[in-house]
Amino acid sequence: MNKRSFLKLIFSTTSLLFFSTFSLFASGHKRSGKGRGRGRSKKNKEGRGKPEREEFIGTPYQGKMYDAHAHITSKVSIKTYIEAYKNSTFDKAGLFTKSIKSKSLEKIKNKLGKNFFFFVDLHKREKSNYQFVKSRAKSLNMAKQKNLVHGVGELYYNLSFAPFAPQGIKTNYKSKSEIGILEKAAELKLPVFIHDEKFYEHQDLLDIVKKIPNLKVVLAHLGYIKSPRKVDKLLTNNKQIYTDLSLVTNSRFGPFKRKGLIIKRVPSKKWIEILEKHDDRILVGSDIGADVQRVKRLSKVANDYRILLSHLKKSSAEKIAYKNFEKLFSI
Repeated sequence: MNKRSFLKLIFSTTSLLFFSTFSLFASGHKRSGKGRGRGRSKKNKEGRGKPEREEFIGTPYQGKMYDAHAHITSKVSIKTYIEAYKNSTFDKAGLFTKSIKSKSLEKIKNKLGKNFFFFVDLHKREKSNYQFVKSRAKSLNMAKQKNLVHGVGELYYNLSFAPFAPQGIKTNYKSKSEIGILEKAAELKLPVFIHDEKFYEHQDLLDIVKKIPNLKVVLAHLGYIKSPRKVDKLLTNNKQIYTDLSLVTNSRFGPFKRKGLIIKRVPSKKWIEILEKHDDRILVGSDIGADVQRVKRLSKVANDYRILLSHLKKSSAEKIAYKNFEKLFSI
């Protein structure tokens, strides 16, 4: 065998051993799920669909609890609402309704029962078209006289997205008609729910609120404010402002299920401090109503709130769970 043939044989043998060893390694690595194979993709997909919830060992809050933020729509039957609340641990609820005429509210009230209270909007809403309707203000007066309405709202000042308004809603809250709504609510002693995802940045809106005596504003969804320090500053400096914890604590549905909760059901020490410090102006809320699936998750949302409240001192938990609701809406 000449020198060239010998070198060719050595190279062929070495190459065969190398590729055989690499194939065995790659095959085993793929089966173990440590590479970029199917195992990793499946894990990521499941992770996106099911957000992790903190393990809770203890006794959830056992007292009364009222839902201060829920919607009633024609997409969901009255019977479904009744069953959902019956199967949950919410004792009472405030419902945002499109209906504002007394006859319509009385009809709904008779079907739902005495543990439900209505909040109404003076705007006509069709997707992103959101306009004040003067005739609804007259209906509000009549409904209030009959004790059928306990709040105004949810007023959409800055909404980025919702199933009913995919393009979002932005309202000129400095307009004469919008200020008129706030003044009318204050006159009738009705709290106003405002949805403004940039409320903390809108000092001009805060200035409007401060100029209206006796006006009480419930900032829906904590105003989407992520910082405990900013929430503390807002509530400390503005005694007319209340807030509810709907969506920002909700891992069952809604935007914060995807983005990450602002307040978890096992809250951080900073959030516990804020919740206890301002316990006389905070409410719980589910924000059900957009569709049947949200309504069916009501019991899980209620149970998560009870876990969250169990981390607070009893007096604070009771105020947030139901006492603030009773006082604010005069029930």
